[in-house]
Amino acid sequence: MQITFDTETCGFHGPIVLLQYSIDNQEEVVLYEPWYEPVGKTLEFYEWIANNTVVGFNLTFDWFHLCQQYGMFSNLPPSVIPRDLLDSDAGKQQLIDAEKAGRDCKCLKPYDACDVMLQARKTEYQSTMNRKDIHIRRVPYDLAQPIADYLEETIKFKDIYFAKRAKPQSRRWVVEDTDDPEFKDIVVRFKPSSGLKALASEILGGDPNKFNDIAVDKCYTPNEFGWAPYAEAVMRAKNLPDFKWKGAWPAYIEYHLSHWRFNEAAREYAKNDVIFTRQIGEHLGVKPGDDDSILACAVGANRWKGLALDLPLLDDLIARTELSDVPTDSNAVKKWIWPDLSENERVFTKGSTAKIILEELSTWEDHPAASKASEVLKARKAKYRLDNLRKLRHAERFHLSYDVLGTKSSRMSGAGAGLNSQGIEKDKELRSCFTLAPDDMHLVGGDFDAFEVSIFDAVVQDPGLHEALLKDKKFHAIFGTYLYDEEDYDSIVASSGTEEDLYTKSKSGLFAIFYGGNEHTLEKRLGIPVEKGQYAIQNLLADYPGIFEYRAELEKNYLALQQERGIGSKITWQEPAKYIESLMGFRRYFDVEWLICRKLYDLGQKPPKFFKVNRKVYRKKDREQTVSGAARSAIFAAAFSLQADIFRAAANHQIQATGATLTKKLQRRLWDLQPHGANEWQVMLMNSHDELMSPCKDPEVVNARVHETIDELRSIVPLLKIDWKELDTWADV
Repeated sequence: MQITFDTETCGFHGPIVLLQYSIDNQEEVVLYEPWYEPVGKTLEFYEWIANNTVVGFNLTFDWFHLCQQYGMFSNLPPSVIPRDLLDSDAGKQQLIDAEKAGRDCKCLKPYDACDVMLQARKTEYQSTMNRKDIHIRRVPYDLAQPIADYLEETIKFKDIYFAKRAKPQSRRWVVEDTDDPEFKDIVVRFKPSSGLKALASEILGGDPNKFNDIAVDKCYTPNEFGWAPYAEAVMRAKNLPDFKWKGAWPAYIEYHLSHWRFNEAAREYAKNDVIFTRQIGEHLGVKPGDDDSILACAVGANRWKGLALDLPLLDDLIARTELSDVPTDSNAVKKWIWPDLSENERVFTKGSTAKIILEELSTWEDHPAASKASEVLKARKAKYRLDNLRKLRHAERFHLSYDVLGTKSSRMSGAGAGLNSQGIEKDKELRSCFTLAPDDMHLVGGDFDAFEVSIFDAVVQDPGLHEALLKDKKFHAIFGTYLYDEEDYDSIVASSGTEEDLYTKSKSGLFAIFYGGNEHTLEKRLGIPVEKGQYAIQNLLADYPGIFEYRAELEKNYLALQQERGIGSKITWQEPAKYIESLMGFRRYFDVEWLICRKLYDLGQKPPKFFKVNRKVYRKKDREQTVSGAARSAIFAAAFSLQADIFRAAANHQIQATGATLTKKLQRRLWDLQPHGANEWQVMLMNSHDELMSPCKDPEVVNARVHETIDELRSIVPLLKIDWKELDTWADV
């Protein structure tokens, strides 16, 4: 049986107030109100859902809430009507206590699953995920608005790319001032949505207003923490006197219950969620059983239970973590550092104090801003660490949250909880706090060995590279012998971890080449002179022709714009590939980017009559141009910049997307060990980039499944290996 369902909740992390569902292809949508039914009935109903195939839109969200409410209600008498408990402070406290204890309830796992949102991200609607703004920089002021108008007229974007704007129908291409009154920037700022209503409007058509939210008034939004998703944690943080539930969801849930029980428009909206989910799924032809949908429910269930922490060790770390007086917020950092920068140096920063900017400033030798930038980076790191430590200690567990398909390479990303589970630093003392396994479980885990190099080997299929790796040669060090030709392989390997660490530099340089970099990338990242970088790359490609063929194929498919004789020579266009596919079939689409790129190329090649302006400008200090020429330079520069982004993403994709799929495939195979329905926990999951941890009841069964799966996946990546073992804490990986 297939159950399509959705939930309405009290806040983002509070309990379900209404669950709407339909069975198989039946038109009828049933509204289930768990607060007005006996607890025992609701528990049986949720177990029935878990014994069937579920279809939803963002199942991670809905399955988390299903597990949360199942856990809370499991600690209440079966005959109790939960709504009745809200009539007294004692009843509300009973609910609060039951909710916290509910983290240790049985695991709910569906028989099978289909997440329509995640499956849509594998189609052309991947373009509704977050995307970068497009800039045409330094356009002469008298042509900026006409060009913006021309682009507005000729490039027809889908409304869904701007669905999160306050005014989605407002113009896309806008003109913005620069520091130089002679020039303007033309910008399109995307605000796409991959939400249910946006996709329904795009795919199903009709009046977009019928998809408007019918939401509870914002004044009834509870205080809540994603990293500690239960009411008692909010009460402790707020330190409220007397009726401690005030401020957390028990203070507001009655308004939510009333809204979804008596507001007919809201109830119709709730039914539409199920109908739209089913119709979008039918339109896309999605089916249950894919790894991402299965893991979406796993993430929801694991997040509710939470992983174990060493609380005394957290207390000790918090006590020993000191913060300096160095400013960390953006405005204060600017006031501290900006006086040391010249006007041109401030232009370089673009007014930003982001990590990447400060890291660059910190490398400026003998510059007064360098040491300050380094101190800010250090202070921010300490503050971030302390914030995370305090959150973890307050939550008392690690309620990790993931977006299962969080990037266009399909990698998992930390999301939605205010504590990025993928951002915990690799510090042994810190990670020793993460015991992860509950008292009745064991911890096993590991990380993939030479993961990216092994995948690259499978992608390029170069015999020489494969042979070197089979002999346990470090390919980073091999590349280092090209970069640092005065050093041999052994000396580069031996330098690892020393003050003059050529091994780590070589590794950084090699990955830059893997991901589409060139000699200029090596110069920027490692300080390697351009000529020496060219020499290193040329020798690498000559000695390993498979890598040369791989890069040549990328250039053929993802460099549509060519200017073979350099600046000022003719620019040509050849039709590019619209997507790239990983070794395991996951596609990254570039249709929107190529649409813009082609329109910019056409505009630059055959500018309209309005380009003719009888005036000259200096777009670059040493180059006088006509206004038309300067505008065309700006247009082509934007097109080439966009193409460079596409090329880097394409080069990145075959490695990153393949790695993401391999990691998720292993997680799925482990999660298969957990029985469906409502059962005692057998296995839990935690993923951090190339690392995978699993608290489990039977380590031998889990270990066998890991090795069996790795053996199977070697048919795709022959050199795939994972260092899997029993652990005491995360620090032992």
